[in-house]
Amino acid sequence: MMLPERIVHGRYRVIYTVDERPGCTVFRARDEQTNRLVLMAALAVAAGDLDDVQLLVRQVATVRHDMILPILDHFAEGEQYFVVCEDLSGQDVERTLRAQGHPFAEDFVLGQAQRLLGALEHIHSQRPALFLGDLLASDLLIADSNEWRLTPFAMVRPIGHT
Repeated sequence: MMLPERIVHGRYRVIYTVDERPGCTVFRARDEQTNRLVLMAALAVAAGDLDDVQLLVRQVATVRHDMILPILDHFAEGEQYFVVCEDLSGQDVERTLRAQGHPFAEDFVLGQAQRLLGALEHIHSQRPALFLGDLLASDLLIADSNEWRLTPFAMVRPIGHT
């Protein structure tokens, strides 16, 4: 766990931990250079896997789709590889469902699922193909417009780390 107010890469001030799971911790941070909020994933990477993770993140960073939050920065620091993406300042689907206490309307979910399937088709059509790891409700954020957006973190988490 990273302490709040820690500066990472001389640029990103950690505000708080958003999600923590084996091999990956996601933070909300402020980019001190642009003064905007970002989401930052810290991936635990074995020394021999650093080049592979960096290559994968570079490939994911080229993907552009309206459903997928773009990668803004990525870098290695210590035994971790950090991936930074845009932050919508919203909540993930899991926390939103818990807060509202009832499921989303079926028509709404079907529309968002259609968008998600379009994003999956898009990433699978990349050359070489990209794959979405174990998708969790915390990987889907709800924007102010009420549309779901997918974080890129599920595409760069090492296999076997959910």
